[in-house]
Amino acid sequence: MTQYIRPFLELGFDPDNSRKHQIVNSIPKELTTVHNGKPVGVRELLQAEGINATTLIQTEVLSTVIEGSQPAKCWRDILPIFRTTSNSIRVPVIDAGRYAPDVAEGAEIPIDITTPSATTFTIKKTGVRPAITREMIEDGLVDVIALELGAAGLNMENKFNQDCINTILANCTTTYDCATVAATQGIKAVAGGYAALAGANWTADALVMCPGAMGRLMQDFLQVTANYAVGTTATSGILPPVLGLRSGMYGGTYTGATYTWRYTTDNDIGMLVLDSKKAGAVAMRRDMTVEQYDDPIRDLMGASVTMRYGVNYFQPTATCRILF
Repeated sequence: MTQYIRPFLELGFDPDNSRKHQIVNSIPKELTTVHNGKPVGVRELLQAEGINATTLIQTEVLSTVIEGSQPAKCWRDILPIFRTTSNSIRVPVIDAGRYAPDVAEGAEIPIDITTPSATTFTIKKTGVRPAITREMIEDGLVDVIALELGAAGLNMENKFNQDCINTILANCTTTYDCATVAATQGIKAVAGGYAALAGANWTADALVMCPGAMGRLMQDFLQVTANYAVGTTATSGILPPVLGLRSGMYGGTYTGATYTWRYTTDNDIGMLVLDSKKAGAVAMRRDMTVEQYDDPIRDLMGASVTMRYGVNYFQPTATCRILF
């Protein structure tokens, strides 16, 4: 991560500006950032007199923040993301199990007059400010600064994941219960959830697991039997595709009082099998963004990391809870 910040901190130790010109020339001309509320080329910004060793460039800092968020990435690969320019949007929702009618030769094709319901997404703002002191920048503690920025990105992604699972898990109604029977847990439980969604006229295409459930699935894939395909990905710590489903692992917590997000005790919820396009979605007003801030009272400077988004569910029956 230090590669994104180090060159800009080194500008303060460049008396003849040779290092500065080298950095400026290495940056693509089209690369832009936000300065004083307006988009501006990074080259132009670097060439300004105000750029020195105590300045953090938003474009480079954002790269470090996003890199830090990657280990927690889960739900943004599962749910559809709708871009919006408003503080709320309404999305039509149509029920499953509908069938087109037969039409006689030459007859008028009937108009579908079904009025779909609508789900409203309300946009909220989430943010964090990593604590970066002037001394850290002056002393060139690049690794420590990168660690703080990466942690900010991780915190933001954890919050995003938590909002998604709080919404989807709290509002789903399809269930598959293993009843604490070991023979029906793991990959067989996923198959049960897959079938439960099919029975409700949905098509499963995604799987979200807690760490305990992922470990159980790993054990299934590592068994050398006729029932399980053993792949090199399982032995390297990467879970192979399970029944063709896109999968993600969320290791955080569900904050609701109804369920427990784990896979150890009777009635725990350890996995969710989803028809992702019908289960819910995210309305993204503004993805992860970095803005500079300066706090002279506490002698801090750095970046505010914020997001604006909303999460909501569509069909309660399009997500299946897998109970331990």
